[in-house]
Amino acid sequence: LYSTNNLALLESNAQSDLLRSFMGITSNVMQCDLASDVTVDDTSRVFGCKVSGSGSIAESAMANVTAKDIDVTGAIVVNCVAPKITAGKGAILYNLVSEEPIVAEAGDVKVEVTAADGSSFLLQSALSIDGGKNWKIKLDMNEMTFEEVMKKNFNADITTVETKRKENYDKVAAGL
Repeated sequence: LYSTNNLALLESNAQSDLLRSFMGITSNVMQCDLASDVTVDDTSRVFGCKVSGSGSIAESAMANVTAKDIDVTGAIVVNCVAPKITAGKGAILYNLVSEEPIVAEAGDVKVEVTAADGSSFLLQSALSIDGGKNWKIKLDMNEMTFEEVMKKNFNADITTVETKRKENYDKVAAGL
């Protein structure tokens, strides 16, 4: 559902036009600082992003992304920062803060979960995995089940968590 709803921004139909209008989206690239060596196709929607080096963005939705280099095709990338971000078709990257390049193969789902103390861990999945059916199953690529992550963060102070996440993001972004 997350993927479907975000990718609706890229479609050319009346419903997607209404969605973009409702969200105040008036162009494909808004409030971005993209180097001249960064290409964005006519389908992508890119908001509040900074890419200082080179790369390409095709058939993707991106918001609040900072990188030196970028190579995304058919992906959703939100609140991510790294020296280089590479994402294949169907990949979803959310809240990733990394001093190393981020690489997501087609269909990968990667989410960084931040705690109130600023520590974080990576939670992974794939578009082919039904999170509801696997709610109580620990996937090989994760330290916890989805249910355990939810319980661990159930009473988290989201304002404090977001402040810490933003501090981590800004620290990495300043070094790029």
